[in-house]
Amino acid sequence: MNETTLIKGEQIMKKNILHYAITSFFILSGLLLMPIKAQAIGDTSTLELKTTIYASCTISVPPVVELPPIPLGTLQALQRGEQLPEYGTTFQLEANCAGATSHRYTFIPGGRTIDGCLGTVDSMLKFCLYHGDQMISIATTSANPSIVQSENTTTLRVVPGRDTREPVPSEQSVSLTISISPE
Repeated sequence: MNETTLIKGEQIMKKNILHYAITSFFILSGLLLMPIKAQAIGDTSTLELKTTIYASCTISVPPVVELPPIPLGTLQALQRGEQLPEYGTTFQLEANCAGATSHRYTFIPGGRTIDGCLGTVDSMLKFCLYHGDQMISIATTSANPSIVQSENTTTLRVVPGRDTREPVPSEQSVSLTISISPE
């Protein structure tokens, strides 16, 4: 072999090496640009979302129930504990319930009680509550009384009566909280 053939052989070999190097570079570059899926070990978890839908009720009551004025002599003529039905008045409770066919009214006295009625602070007058002909006996020493109704409108009657002290001209009032709950 002569020198020219060796030089040509070297040049061809260099070209082939260069060709393989360039080809390998582009192949490797292409592989690097391809998306690679990460190989990882994962975990899954399931959770439960939950709530409770419950029946609910609202109540509407008059803010003040006015009874007719009572002549002092009429009240003085009564014995302790006697009532004055002719000076009583009615009022209505309005219920609005969703998800229940009946509801319970619970009566919570805002002060002292006497003979199952609400007594004034000065013990001159008492207010007795009736549902129909039945007195709702309110006492602070036992569980609060309640009635169950299925109608939206409930009529109650309040009747004044003589308490333990001698009455004098004055304005008298008591407070009563009425709560409602679905049955």
